[in-house]
Amino acid sequence: MNKTDLKLLEDGELLVRLSKLVNQSRRVESVFVAHIAEVDARRLYASQASPSMYQYCIDALHLSEAEAYLRIEAARASRRHPLILTMLEDGRLHLSGIGVLAPQLKKLNRADGEALLARAIHKTKRQIKVLVAGLAPKPDVPPSIRKVPEKRMEAPRKDASGAASENHPSSEEATTSGRSHPEPSNKPAPESPDPRAKVEPLSASRYIVQFTASAELRDKLERLAALMPGSDLASRIDTAVSEKLERLEAKRFGKTNKPRKSLEDADTSPGVRGISAPVRRFVWERDGGKCTYVSREGKRCPARESLEYHHDDPYGLGGDRSATNIRLMCTCHNLYMAEMDYGKETMDQYRRSADSVREPPPSFELRPDGVPYSPSLRAAV
Repeated sequence: MNKTDLKLLEDGELLVRLSKLVNQSRRVESVFVAHIAEVDARRLYASQASPSMYQYCIDALHLSEAEAYLRIEAARASRRHPLILTMLEDGRLHLSGIGVLAPQLKKLNRADGEALLARAIHKTKRQIKVLVAGLAPKPDVPPSIRKVPEKRMEAPRKDASGAASENHPSSEEATTSGRSHPEPSNKPAPESPDPRAKVEPLSASRYIVQFTASAELRDKLERLAALMPGSDLASRIDTAVSEKLERLEAKRFGKTNKPRKSLEDADTSPGVRGISAPVRRFVWERDGGKCTYVSREGKRCPARESLEYHHDDPYGLGGDRSATNIRLMCTCHNLYMAEMDYGKETMDQYRRSADSVREPPPSFELRPDGVPYSPSLRAAV
């Protein structure tokens, strides 16, 4: 079946096919890693004019640097801990997770290695990093603020004829490039440059938080330091974030230490837009600040971002605003349930690209006259 024919499949069949393809892909990946392990053990890459298994994967198999590194790490770890191949095949563990675990697995015997692998089952890469940090804690990083160095612009090099050359990197660039993709046997592959904030675990309960700040933010932190003598950078940021978080949660979810109204005093009558603070507060705490959508298989959506207050009995169809009729749902599932209530065609005109959403997205409802409208969570507050 070609790509065009996929549009003819029913939703259920498409999901079943995708699940089967994932299983097939995992089986092939496991066999692929096993072959790399054997070729590496026999050093067959040497006969193919490659100085290492890493270079062979790049030159002969045409893998990317990251693809080659992860698979070689998994292959070498599997020679000491064969369970890795089985877990890779059945989906209990992924290549990125094996890459994080590999340095620790090298130090463990087979029994201890299997115990560690069992703790990593179905965990994300980030969760596995936390697991490893708990086993091998790192020292605290001293708080600091420093200026990010600016890149130097070098003049173009000239060749023997005096013409400018654009194809030869500087010695600094060449050195950096050579370090960017190390051999798996030497040290872990460095992560690619990421402009986003860096959050890495030092232990099970301590993290590195690193980001680039503007001059204005630096000045604000210095002013805050003057108002909080004796505090360190981490405690000042913690205080500022805690206060901002408290205000936002009070505004959006009705959280407060001294509520003026109880749930019994809340206005829950239908026909009025907006959800009272006591109801928002109760629903947020009852639902644990997480989407409540549950699939037919009993799996609950794990989303904690872009949450909305969803009416089980739709507001546009006469549903009230009581806590028994309202629960938390993420944008995706709020829209999905709205499609069940009002029809997909009606809701398509209100669908927004997930990439364009910055503020909490709207909750889709119908006015009493039957015209759809989209009151946002903020407006409802």
